Amino acid sequence: MEEDRPILTAADVLAWRRRRAGAVPSTIDRVLLVADRSVVDEARRRRRGRAVDGPSGPTVIVGAPSRAIGVAAPPGVGAPAAAIAVEELAALGAREIVFVGYAGGLDPDLAAGDVVVIADALREEGVSVQYGGTGATSAADEVATADLLRALSDAGLGPRRGRAWTTDALYRETSSAVGRARASGALVVDLEVAAVFAVAAALGRAAAGAVIVGDRLGSGRWEPPSDLEAVRRRFRATADAVLDAWLALAP
Repeated sequence: MEEDRPILTAADVLAWRRRRAGAVPSTIDRVLLVADRSVVDEARRRRRGRAVDGPSGPTVIVGAPSRAIGVAAPPGVGAPAAAIAVEELAALGAREIVFVGYAGGLDPDLAAGDVVVIADALREEGVSVQYGGTGATSAADEVATADLLRALSDAGLGPRRGRAWTTDALYRETSSAVGRARASGALVVDLEVAAVFAVAAALGRAAAGAVIVGDRLGSGRWEPPSDLEAVRRRFRATADAVLDAWLALAP
């Protein structure tokens, strides 16, 4: 019904930007969406990417023009920012979006720096319900997830595969909430993944995601990482593995 259609769409915003600045790219084939903007800057330097307008400032384009690969960051932290990014990247033509973010470890066997590929995410944020679906989880695209697992395994990152718990309330991750999430099979807690999967599915795009464990909460107390730079190195290695796999496929 007409009443259910959004008044404002990502395509409207992109067209407005074109009229104002003419700097929005016309097409992107695949996008690596990262929760750390330094990865975007590094892609521009190391991979000789070109910067164009994107959802949160510059998006870096690498690869052949016929199958352009974008590297972008959301315009902030959390599910709403991730949803804005996915909407706008889809409007730019992205058919596949891989999200790489940070997460808290819930499974006691996970250590800081471990990589988890997300199969699905418990929807306890406020965005995914706006994009349809009635289930308790948002699921990743199976083909994109298999490709992501392969790329990270080939890079020697030893990824696990499992469920995330996505929440909006960083400071309300209580012992009882953590217990419920673990009982539902969640290995990690994050702020974006369920929204990324839900928005992409609603727009007919494939999405997959991986998170790097930073802090840990599974013991019932907060355990920050002892070596934050080591966690960041694992994040960068995960992003590099995705880009290397995609660039190897590009003509």
